[in-house]
Amino acid sequence: MKLSKKTTILFSPYLHQRLCQISRWRGVSMSELVRKACEKC
Repeated sequence: MKLSKKTTILFSPYLHQRLCQISRWRGVSMSELVRKACEKC
């Protein structure tokens, strides 16, 4: 998949911490985690 667009998203400190934890557990970057979540919508 070629990535060609950039978006800035602001998260609350709590949500950012949770996303960091989940991305570490899954062994993916936070960007990849958010992209996959968006694709499911």
